[in-house]
Amino acid sequence: MPAVIRQAPLLDRDQDNVLFVAPDGYDRALWAVREALNVLVLGDRGQGKTSVLRQLELALRRERPERHGVFVDLGMARSVDAALRLLVSGAGEALGQLLSWTPPLPRPNETEEERNVRASLDRLSALEACTFFIDNVSAGAVGFPLFGILRDRLWETPHQWVVSGERSDRRWLLRAPADAFWEEVVELQYGAESARELLERRLTDRPSWIAALVDNVGPNPRRLLRAALEASRDDDHAGAVVTSWEDWHQRLAHLDRRSSILMTELSGREPVSASDPELLSSLGWARTSLIKTLEALEREGFVESWTEPAGTGRPRRLFATTEPGSPRRA
Repeated sequence: MPAVIRQAPLLDRDQDNVLFVAPDGYDRALWAVREALNVLVLGDRGQGKTSVLRQLELALRRERPERHGVFVDLGMARSVDAALRLLVSGAGEALGQLLSWTPPLPRPNETEEERNVRASLDRLSALEACTFFIDNVSAGAVGFPLFGILRDRLWETPHQWVVSGERSDRRWLLRAPADAFWEEVVELQYGAESARELLERRLTDRPSWIAALVDNVGPNPRRLLRAALEASRDDDHAGAVVTSWEDWHQRLAHLDRRSSILMTELSGREPVSASDPELLSSLGWARTSLIKTLEALEREGFVESWTEPAGTGRPRRLFATTEPGSPRRA
């Protein structure tokens, strides 16, 4: 029976630390955090980047209690202005400071957003040194402008920056001049052995199907934990889960090269539209070509689509894979 089979990220606390299995790259990231370097942590979707950031934060608190760690989720920030406000707010809470704010006088031809960005950077510069652990950054809208265009202003602050990003977003996060900001770039990767240990720490009886599950699902923690949650019900469920993944990979093996590339990109992603700029950029395809391939995969049962209201605009058509264990939305 499952002990702690949950898909939620591990937090920076002792009871979660005992469940943590460090992926390849973690030790290098930990060394860089100890050395107060600016670190970019890259990994695939579902690779456990949030858990890694939280465990780095915990390690820093244990080893360097005098340094202030600040975890900030920028998932809702779609502009540098919004991101900086969240960073200032998070630092104020961590430092136990109530930060009053008086808008600075505008400069000639300065927009309100530019003035807010300047004010937030000034406030960051005035704060006591912190180590920021930043998760879910939008690479194009926030990551590159913040760590590239505003790189020199961030260098003027006393803070250390540890940021997670998708491996597919490295072109934005490492695009000049942002590439010079990162003093250490670490890529996370789980192997089969560490993936098995990840499940063994969460299952009290270490069932015999763990190895088969890892072999067929792969070492991606998010997909693996989702499959293990279903398999842990009983032996019949475990056998069915393993078989479903075996069948899935056999079907994928018969796809043409273009379809295989797209399925690899979609695997582990949140539902996407055919207008998703990050997906189009990663593939290097035109939108019409992407739609054509998505619709062909949908006819063959590899993806599903549905429409989603988009406020006052036109409804969006979203696509997601039908890989084993994924929720059915259509």
